[in-house]
Amino acid sequence: MSGKVTSWPASADLTLKPLPVRDLHWKRVEGSEGILLSWSAPTGSTQDEYKISYHEAGPSRDDSNTLSTAATEITLDALLPGRNYTVTVSTSMLCQMILVSIVKHKNLNLQ
Repeated sequence: MSGKVTSWPASADLTLKPLPVRDLHWKRVEGSEGILLSWSAPTGSTQDEYKISYHEAGPSRDDSNTLSTAATEITLDALLPGRNYTVTVSTSMLCQMILVSIVKHKNLNLQ
């Protein structure tokens, strides 16, 4: 036998993690104890939704709340005045039933 013999090609689909959000900010909602949390979508990245989790700051807190939205802002209403909170915004996308995300943190002082 002469010449070159080549195998069948192998291929794979590859999805990279989305980039983190940019410009994460918050401001008080007038007339309530809530805050408006806003951010900018990452440039050059695709995401299906944003996951927002928040909890009172401190060691070993297990009382985290989690919300999801496709928008780039959300109002958090269940916050207590005079407390410190840690807020996390993750970009998420679903690819072949696997959730991948990138996280951006912000500490809030509601005093």
